[in-house]
Amino acid sequence: MLLIGEIFKELALQSVKFFTLFLISLYYRYISFKRPLPAFRFIKYITIMLLIRDVVYCLLRVLNRELSLGILDNGLFLLNITDSIVLLFYLYWLREYTGKRNHDISIFIINGFFALLMLLNIFLFKFYGTWYGYALFGIIVITIIYLSVNLIGVSIYNTENADIILLTKATLIIIPGTISIIIYLVLPFLPKLDSLVILQSLIYSLGYLLHIYIIYKYNELFDREQMLELKFISNDLESLFEYMRVLSTAIGKKQEQDEVLSYVIESTVKTTSAEAGVILKVDEYEDILKVKAVCGFFPPLYAVPEILIKQKISSLEAYFKSTPIRLGESILGEVAKSGKPRFIRQSRDEPLLSYNINNNTLYVNSVIIIPLVIQKRVLGVLAVLHRERGKVFSENDFEHLKTFGEYAALTIDFLDTYMEVIEKREMEKELEIAKDIQQKLLPKKIPRMNNVELQVFYTPVKKVSGDYYDIFNLKGDKIGIVICDVAGKGYPAAIVMVMIRSILHLITKSDREIATILTWVNRGIAGQIEIDHYATMSMFSFDEVSKELIYSNAAHHPLLIYRKKTNQIELLDTEGLPIGIEKTTRYRQKRAKLMSGDIITMYTDGIIEAMNLKGEQYSSERFHKLLLDNVDKSAKELIDLIKADLQVFVGNADQHDDQTLILMKVN
Repeated sequence: MLLIGEIFKELALQSVKFFTLFLISLYYRYISFKRPLPAFRFIKYITIMLLIRDVVYCLLRVLNRELSLGILDNGLFLLNITDSIVLLFYLYWLREYTGKRNHDISIFIINGFFALLMLLNIFLFKFYGTWYGYALFGIIVITIIYLSVNLIGVSIYNTENADIILLTKATLIIIPGTISIIIYLVLPFLPKLDSLVILQSLIYSLGYLLHIYIIYKYNELFDREQMLELKFISNDLESLFEYMRVLSTAIGKKQEQDEVLSYVIESTVKTTSAEAGVILKVDEYEDILKVKAVCGFFPPLYAVPEILIKQKISSLEAYFKSTPIRLGESILGEVAKSGKPRFIRQSRDEPLLSYNINNNTLYVNSVIIIPLVIQKRVLGVLAVLHRERGKVFSENDFEHLKTFGEYAALTIDFLDTYMEVIEKREMEKELEIAKDIQQKLLPKKIPRMNNVELQVFYTPVKKVSGDYYDIFNLKGDKIGIVICDVAGKGYPAAIVMVMIRSILHLITKSDREIATILTWVNRGIAGQIEIDHYATMSMFSFDEVSKELIYSNAAHHPLLIYRKKTNQIELLDTEGLPIGIEKTTRYRQKRAKLMSGDIITMYTDGIIEAMNLKGEQYSSERFHKLLLDNVDKSAKELIDLIKADLQVFVGNADQHDDQTLILMKVN
């Protein structure tokens, strides 16, 4: 009983540590629920290790006191070695961001050798003295110095996602260093080993607050990033909406293409806070790039005659605007030839910009270059830059510019063809162009998944359709599928589809909920279009690993789910107004778990409202029955069967609405 009482007494003395470790565990779980922390998994292991260490140490102290085994020094070994391991854990965490360094292996070997020496001393030599305390002090100091040097060397220029390190590196250096120095400086002045143990326990208890501080800072950073991301998307959308509005006005006034492109580059420079920007187009008949619009002083990103450098800036500007660039030459020509965007955070890291680095007149510090691509055809290049030293673009700027680049490419392609329509003034040609625009909006290739069959049936009634669908990959192993029915036909409907697609492709690059995506699309469209060009729209995401489906609807037909297990059809729906009606509408979402054999279908009015010569509609009842009678067929066989049955039903009757059907079967 006395021994048990001593154990409880020792545990009570360590209660501050245990409570702190308990808080760390709870806080870690709280953050894990909000967002996975792969770089912070080690916090959990540190918590467990320290808890086991303190419990074992308490038992060693009790056994030493009650049984006089003389093993208290073994407990000190346990404390000291574990504290050294904690420092190595933080070094390992740092490497998750910076990558391995040449001297890492030396530090791990030194610590490992010392730990082995301590264990041999405990079990073989049984030699106790103050030498090992000072030796461990030296090892810990070496590790702290090495960790400190590595932490000090971290910056946003050499390490991605360095924010959490910059926020906590002072604490990582100060707390372990201060604790260790205090412990070992007072070591010679403590006559009793028990006093040292008490002092060490109290001071190291404060060290546990380091873990809580780092997790707190991570959580604070995560919340701040969420707010910045939300602000970025909001600003991004506002600039995109303004861009589309003014662009539509410019096109309506029949302005020349170069005037419209000048607005595009001015808008891009303003949005990214760049110092200069340029749009170059690929010549139709030669493999060269020609400057079409410039904003600010954009120096040539290649070598120029020395005589020009000594003249006025205007001479360089005139030279750049008038000199074509061959595809593959200079960094601009390389991007145009490869069709791949380039983000050069620091020009010193790019050999193709060496000439600009070594010349003050041509100097650039940070560059983003985006190819303007339509259906794998490069139309030109959009580029922005910072010349001021120390100013660099961010990843958000790069993502934003890629979205702008997509819309700019659509704009250039549209202008190239639409201006031809204006010149010929042929309505038929206008419809053909609107049809081309719509065809370019539709996905050219359906993403492949291991255990899912996906098929699409799309038939426009006339040249220009009011239906739109899209299939794209989301973050992780998810796929996103959207179907949309725009009221009206012709060029106005095509423009609404362009706007919807641009906003969708911007928002889906972030980790947004499906309902949030619909809400943002509606917020961007409402007020920008006429009320009679609204759109019904529904969207779902599907996780191939978890088989979870998340669905949201904006007044479109409910999602149809055939359940293999019950051999029944379910309808999944959420309330919401059509896109473009009310700007403040907020959409909801629902979740569903899919099993093998389940079938998902999304469709537009043209499927169930198809009419025969008698004026009868195809109806959802007939569609459901056909599906239930053929659930064992593959997705392609089902699509072909539905198309054939529709054709038999309508016969020679003219149809008034477009037909779009998306069918997904889980295998």
